[in-house]
Amino acid sequence: MIEIIYDASTLEGSCYIEILPDKYKGECWNSSSIFFTEENFGYIMPAFERCYEKFGYYAFNIFPKEFPFLKE
Repeated sequence: MIEIIYDASTLEGSCYIEILPDKYKGECWNSSSIFFTEENFGYIMPAFERCYEKFGYYAFNIFPKEFPFLKE
């Protein structure tokens, strides 16, 4: 089971992947974000890599609102 963490106050340390449903404004650990442990994100990361050519594991990724955002 892949756990989605909804409360940033429960995070211990900084080894998490944050998904923010808004524009990045220079701040991390947003209250509207969801979080994955690195281990859990590893299970879904191949989908991001296949579907979004600009995906970078160590980068701030901005996904377009249009769906699907598949590679051509």
